[in-house]
Amino acid sequence: MTRSESLTSAQAAEILGVRRETLYAYVSRGLLHPDRTAGPNGGRRSHFDRRQVERLAARHRRGGRAGSLEVRLDTELTLLDAAGRLFYRGHDVRTLATTTAPEHVAELLWDAPPGRWELRQEESDAVVAAVAALPRGSEPLDRIVVGLVALAALDRERSAQDPQHLHDVGRRSMLTAALALPRRREPAGSPSLTELVWSFATDRSPEPAERRAMSAALVLMADHELAASTLAARVAASTWCDPHLAVVAGLSAVNGVLHGKAGLEAMALLQRAEREGAGPAATGLAAGSVPGFGHGVYAAADPRSDALLDLLPVLDRSRWSVVESTMESVSRATGQEPNVDFALAAFAFLARLRPDTPLAVFAVARIAGLVAHIAEEYPHRLRFRPRAVYVGAEPGAQA
Repeated sequence: MTRSESLTSAQAAEILGVRRETLYAYVSRGLLHPDRTAGPNGGRRSHFDRRQVERLAARHRRGGRAGSLEVRLDTELTLLDAAGRLFYRGHDVRTLATTTAPEHVAELLWDAPPGRWELRQEESDAVVAAVAALPRGSEPLDRIVVGLVALAALDRERSAQDPQHLHDVGRRSMLTAALALPRRREPAGSPSLTELVWSFATDRSPEPAERRAMSAALVLMADHELAASTLAARVAASTWCDPHLAVVAGLSAVNGVLHGKAGLEAMALLQRAEREGAGPAATGLAAGSVPGFGHGVYAAADPRSDALLDLLPVLDRSRWSVVESTMESVSRATGQEPNVDFALAAFAFLARLRPDTPLAVFAVARIAGLVAHIAEEYPHRLRFRPRAVYVGAEPGAQA
């Protein structure tokens, strides 16, 4: 490195906005590679490549996505406007969230006519039996995936790709996911998706405002263009695997702490804010990303967050002050606005639902979008074949 390209430890830490201890933590994690030279007293001094430091600083400013790979596909399903709007097949999701049931939104995404939302008795029995074999306390997504595999095993046409079959798989998969969740109460009659997920979240009947919020949450989480889970499902579908397992591929990505499980971390933040106060809970957050805040795509606010948060103050006025002060404290510390993960956590917090409700809502709802993307991918053949640039040891270099 020339002198103009080289930075001292102090200069590198200043560009990154961190302390020297954090700088050397980055070195130990392999994020930075210093050049160590002899100092005047026989010690060693570290110098850092300016370009490497600036790349890492840009990555932090942009939420850790600076080194991400970008995939672009034509789609008729979801329009994500970075200015802060989201549309399903041309319909604004903020309007859909308050006017349309999750089942009808799913059929909109699938471009499907209204259909029967029900499982055959042998299917519901198989799902219940498969989930019952799991250890007590299994996570929601473990139960959902096992239930979906049981459903697939009973589908005699499981590899069919015609629209009618895919619509049927979508309806039965969403019902299976909701049925696989452990219920704390039995809803009456032929329950809707909203009622099934609610019966997992709490043992009491919902108030009208709570039912509206749960329905809206399921609508808002139905799809989000080419998210990680969607890409995973599309890659699986591009091999022409059956739609059941392509859905499972997508849900495996949902289970990541940087994706569907982010709502659980946001829930923990709210619980801490209630115990300690929003200020202490937000202390030290400016140095890193905060679960439930900021978004790598939207330049403005996450429209899903705004839509859901608008419905929440009436659920619990006293607890809403905790939500509001947390949003203010974190936004002041980080400059980031709450995203939909925080809104889901706020819903569960205000309605006193199970702490893992945000993940359950995300998983059940997102099946709608996954099936829509799988159907859109099937006309193509193995079009995902990225290449890697090998940067390891030279062949034969190891003694």
